[in-house]
Amino acid sequence: MFKSFVLSVFCCLASIAVHAQSHDGAVMNQFLVGETGAGALQPQLYYTLFHKSYGNSANATNKLLYRGQMKMMALTKEELHAQGLDSALIDRARVEALYIVDRTPGAGDIAWIGESEKVNNIMDMFKKNIERVTLDGGTPAEYRDWLSKWNAYNQAIQAARDAYMPMGNRQEAYINIYQTVFRENKALTERILFLRSNKETKDILQKRQQAKDVKLSKVGEAAKNAQGRWKLAMASAASLGNN
Repeated sequence: MFKSFVLSVFCCLASIAVHAQSHDGAVMNQFLVGETGAGALQPQLYYTLFHKSYGNSANATNKLLYRGQMKMMALTKEELHAQGLDSALIDRARVEALYIVDRTPGAGDIAWIGESEKVNNIMDMFKKNIERVTLDGGTPAEYRDWLSKWNAYNQAIQAARDAYMPMGNRQEAYINIYQTVFRENKALTERILFLRSNKETKDILQKRQQAKDVKLSKVGEAAKNAQGRWKLAMASAASLGNN
């Protein structure tokens, strides 16, 4: 009796062990199919009856394939993002290159090409008027003051031409210098006209004074001659009276 009981227990344990091993194998197969797509689902009858759809697609929808697809999608997104960044950098570099060309002084200074003629003309006119200051009656100190202004504006023009700045700002600088020199030249012209008028007035007064002095000199000389003749006549009359 006891032997029969022990044998029954032993058989049960053996059956459980076999079932456990079989169960572990099925789980491992399911895990392998789900992770890599390799192997086969066990027991096949169970999946055919209860999970036919999953059983048919399990090998093709494994996690390894999914991860590969996700990785490819991520790489594709990264590539598109990188291409976008590269395109943006290229566009930015192109814009910066245009900025550099626009701001760099030299032969490409379109603003100076457009404004140089009138700026040079007003500067030449201003310089010629400055040279007339002393000729029309101005003092050497006044001449030096005007010449200092001309030198300052000439340096401002050169500084604008050498500066690294946008073309629009450079053109604005040229226009401002032109307008300022134009006003200075107008003031100088008015000053020269005043000096010239003052000098002409002095010349006229001086000539009048000279003419007056000559006239007085002639009158004095005529009076002196008349007085001499009178004295001579008186002396002659006195001589005749004594005889």
